[in-house]
Amino acid sequence: MSIQAISLTAILIISLTVQFLLAAGFVRRLKRSRQPLVSDDAAPSVVVILCLRGGDPFLEKCIDGLVTQDYPSFRVCFMIDSDQDPAAAILRSTLNRYSFDNYDIKTLNNPLTTCSLKCSSLIQAIEGLDTSVQFVAFLDADTVPHRTWLRELAAALVPEHIGAATVELVASKIALNQFGIPPYPKITLIEGHWVSGKSLRQIGPKVALDF
Repeated sequence: MSIQAISLTAILIISLTVQFLLAAGFVRRLKRSRQPLVSDDAAPSVVVILCLRGGDPFLEKCIDGLVTQDYPSFRVCFMIDSDQDPAAAILRSTLNRYSFDNYDIKTLNNPLTTCSLKCSSLIQAIEGLDTSVQFVAFLDADTVPHRTWLRELAAALVPEHIGAATVELVASKIALNQFGIPPYPKITLIEGHWVSGKSLRQIGPKVALDF
């Protein structure tokens, strides 16, 4: 083996070692920085809004994850474009397997000409919220929320200066071309004054986003 080849091999080994050490350090810091989950007594009331259209292959698992959340006080608002949408049949057949009844199924009444159907559904759902709701969680039909999803979002929103948060469920798996839930989901916090130009605490319930 030539000296040049040995040098390149050594550089590659050193580079991989450094990357491994950096990744291991990041994981350790992530484990230490996890916030404690909120208790039942401290858990704020929440409404989860899920807008549906079409028979998404993950929809059934998404609903399964929602109705089995380890959270004491929450309600789910399912928004569908129409009763004839394929999502409606999947939704009702999945819900029938559970005793969970803390939900509403609403159809889009007045699609707006200034935005998409999904945005129209979100606006309709938000406008119908009760004033007792303390924060709102959004997710898509291809998201499969793990059992403590809502508790993690609620914990992230405890600090007064936080206006929105997102739990990243799949990013760590995308790099590995895998599906599933990473063992340590990342929570991203967004200060209130970055959301809609002012603090969400001044304009309504807190918001939790999930992409």
